[in-house]
Amino acid sequence: TRTITVLAELTPPPALLAAPPSHVFVAFAGSDTLMTETIAMRNAAETPLSWSARSDSAWLSLSEMSGLTPADPELWVDPSGLPAGAYTGTLTIQSAGMAEQRVVVSLFVNAPAGRLWLPVVAH
Repeated sequence: TRTITVLAELTPPPALLAAPPSHVFVAFAGSDTLMTETIAMRNAAETPLSWSARSDSAWLSLSEMSGLTPADPELWVDPSGLPAGAYTGTLTIQSAGMAEQRVVVSLFVNAPAGRLWLPVVAH
């Protein structure tokens, strides 16, 4: 009887990963403050993988619209000029031969806060 030991290291196949897959932002109408969060772009196989992104909304973009994994581009949300309301935008991230990744971003633009006038009471 012979015993043969086989050591194998399993490497996952290449797969583009973008995380987290959703983000929520809140702003006030009239704000021009750029809001940011980081997206982690990875390849499951842990080797460099080229990727590119596109946005379906003018108020939504990335600090880098293409690159190589691993990467941590900033997600940029610009509420400038948007009236009060609820908005949804999608970043589609792709790499040749891979399933597309979608990052969904919700933006809630609130009406500007009104002024509160309090009476002054003098004694």
